[in-house]
Amino acid sequence: RRPDRPGSIACDISVGNVLAVANTRLMASYLDLDDRVPLLLRAIKVWARKRGINNRQRGSFSSFALTLMLIHVLQKRPEPVLPSLQDLAIQQKMPPLFLQGADCRFCSDLSLSRASLAPNKESLGELFLEFFRYYGYVYDCGAIAIRDTSSFTMKFEGRQSFFVVDNPFEPGKDVANIEVRLFTRLREEFRRAHAVLCEGSGLAELCQAPPVPGTDPLAGMISPGLNAPAVPK
Repeated sequence: RRPDRPGSIACDISVGNVLAVANTRLMASYLDLDDRVPLLLRAIKVWARKRGINNRQRGSFSSFALTLMLIHVLQKRPEPVLPSLQDLAIQQKMPPLFLQGADCRFCSDLSLSRASLAPNKESLGELFLEFFRYYGYVYDCGAIAIRDTSSFTMKFEGRQSFFVVDNPFEPGKDVANIEVRLFTRLREEFRRAHAVLCEGSGLAELCQAPPVPGTDPLAGMISPGLNAPAVPK
């Protein structure tokens, strides 16, 4: 929903892109697997929007990229919250489903998907904290993927492949396209969020908007000669 326009809903419109439809169905299946997933995703999107890092046009995360990043973390828990629905479809020998040349098969049987995992008893708070810990301190570089990509030739190699989010149906295609100038800022946002939560603060503090450019968070507006050194002539 648009906070600046009460009653309105912001949405993306895709025309003639069947892969986008397949991706939407895949994401919906992941959200239906565990009641914690949509709640976590909603909180993460609110945090990213409030902190000014949920705008792909400005070089930061798209909502789709944040969704894939959350699924990736939940798949990597010691007792995974989510399986890889695409890998599960291959393991179950489901027939390929090609759309625009991409294999879009995935397991949509929720009972089968849930049965493939041991129960995960972590709380919402623990998983929320882990999301920020992972991207603030654990993730180093390389593709963030929600399927096994070992059989594909990946172009995401080396230290420059940072916050690269792999397209589930088109391995090797980055859906994030983060601008290099924002790498440090984004890493620090995850670390800040982790620190805020570890201090026992709530969502209000976590989602507090960053200072307006040109202001000092302690002294307010910067005024050369008053609360900042005079600008040399």
